[in-house]
Amino acid sequence: MDTGINPDHSDLKGRVTLGWYASSYSNGRDSNGHGTHVASTLGGATYGAAKKVNLISVKVCHYSCPTSGILEGLNWIKTQVQRNKRLSVVNMSLGGGYSSSINDAVHAVLDAGIPVVVAAGNSGKADACHFSPASVSGALTVGATQIDDNLASFSNIGSCVDIYAPGKNIMAANYANNNGYKSLSGTSMASPLVAGAAAGMLQVLRDAGYVSEPSVSVVDDVNYYIVKFAEKDAVKGLPSTNNNNAMLFTTCLVSS
Repeated sequence: MDTGINPDHSDLKGRVTLGWYASSYSNGRDSNGHGTHVASTLGGATYGAAKKVNLISVKVCHYSCPTSGILEGLNWIKTQVQRNKRLSVVNMSLGGGYSSSINDAVHAVLDAGIPVVVAAGNSGKADACHFSPASVSGALTVGATQIDDNLASFSNIGSCVDIYAPGKNIMAANYANNNGYKSLSGTSMASPLVAGAAAGMLQVLRDAGYVSEPSVSVVDDVNYYIVKFAEKDAVKGLPSTNNNNAMLFTTCLVSS
């Protein structure tokens, strides 16, 4: 869920489906750049965490993300996955103030057996529990670090953050150039790294015969193993109280 995706970018070409888009937009293509960068971070051939994953855009944002579009988009995702019974992961590199309606809609997606990974937010060490969808219990909420494993100065923190991943100066696809790349920073860039790891783990579990279709146990397994295999106490500069100090570690989570 984001600003759409540029399906013609060489990093993603052949693996993008332009899915649902809010009525305020004319199509699912990215006209902002955020969504293409996020998609490339999750599943791009060059820098992506899950380099062969199929990507479906759900366009709910341009420069802002109206609540109505987010709610409709989440409902569309839930309906499509329930109909097709295809193992899927949702990434939400978006957020705002606490919203019970958004949180309830995310819970409905989780209850449909779909893991949801969300950005913690960029309010500079604010409590992520005060934001949505970062405050959703059952979603994997992701904070950001920088290259030396220090907490990124912009990242939200707190008990609602489940795991941290690199989020500063992340290289990924530039929507405006079908062969170009650019650097962006934010918890929006950290979240898709975790979502990509979750997608890779689903592939491993599916190929081993442990799972075949969405279920609540799939969500529980993804959440459990992502955190279980995280590197503990690796994030520098994170207050020791009321925080989960866990850094994404992907080697044990994805297939080759």
